[in-house]
Amino acid sequence: MVFQGHQADQPQKPPLDNITQEDKYESKNMSFPEKSCNTGNKTSTCKSKWLCCEESCYHFSHELMKFEESKKLCKRMNSKLLKIEDKEELNFIQSQISYFFWIGLSRKGTNAGWKWEDNSEPSPYVFTSGGWKESKDGNCGIITATKMSSFDCSKSRPCICEKKIACLSTR
Repeated sequence: MVFQGHQADQPQKPPLDNITQEDKYESKNMSFPEKSCNTGNKTSTCKSKWLCCEESCYHFSHELMKFEESKKLCKRMNSKLLKIEDKEELNFIQSQISYFFWIGLSRKGTNAGWKWEDNSEPSPYVFTSGGWKESKDGNCGIITATKMSSFDCSKSRPCICEKKIACLSTR
């Protein structure tokens, strides 16, 4: 299922290969219908504008915000910026996006280690499987369909919020 793309009557934009150049991300009014994801003997559901799978729901913002503003947006929605737990989640998220989005990965400076918002360290696959691209001046993480990168936290991007959901028994 594709949630981003272009309409036939609008010119298609080239892919964003150079992340240091500001893209002209256009907000689109898209909503995600309520979804359920079968997880064996449990079914998970989420409210509108959240895409669910397994034990998490994801909100793909369309507002351009700085990294700290993105954290605040997620907090207002009782969630956090995306934390990638495993390769399956990485593949799922990357299959849903085409532009660069903030994720919950940051560091306190170029000599500091990367940390998720919960202060945990990312697993090595985040850097190896995600097509990681390091930037000397980037201390916040972004993701797109093909790679993850460090990026300048003061630049504006949309973000991906994540929250764990309660599973309802189908017994």
